[in-house]
Amino acid sequence: MADNLTDLIAKIDGRVIRLDFKSITLQTKSAQINEVKLNFRHRILQSVSDPNVAYILLLLGILGIIFEFSAPGIRFPAIVGLICILLAFYGLSTLPVNIVGVVLIFVAAGFFVLEAHSHSFGLLGLGGVLSLVFGSLFLTKSFSYRSSDRTYTANYISIPFSYLFCKPYSFFINFLNQFFIFPKL
Repeated sequence: MADNLTDLIAKIDGRVIRLDFKSITLQTKSAQINEVKLNFRHRILQSVSDPNVAYILLLLGILGIIFEFSAPGIRFPAIVGLICILLAFYGLSTLPVNIVGVVLIFVAAGFFVLEAHSHSFGLLGLGGVLSLVFGSLFLTKSFSYRSSDRTYTANYISIPFSYLFCKPYSFFINFLNQFFIFPKL
């Protein structure tokens, strides 16, 4: 392992790389290092492509869409939610994503909405919590067996997000129904 870029260039000097039809010897001893800085657009796209950021954007987008369906006419949650979902889909398109994880997250959102609008004694909420936790863990394909930041984010974000939808969400809808007349889903 190299300690820094200069050490890396020194260590790979003279190394032979075999290609399909020929071999190439790397001559990096006198190589000049040119750092290319990312512009603003590429820094934004790079940050959206982080699995943790894409996951949080996906959950915020689902949250916005659910709030719009629960209280139609506000429009702000739907606009922000749609933008967040599109940014999350861009970020997830650059990652090795497991489609089962995405489906489980959307199934969890459906369970949370059904829990808020029906009397299932918490069964749909429990199904939503389990679906969200497993969907969060399965969202990106991991290439190693060690714990990563993605696992911690999945655990520390999905549990509070699930709690947001169980009883407090139904209290929020009941509060809005006191002042406005919203159709039940």
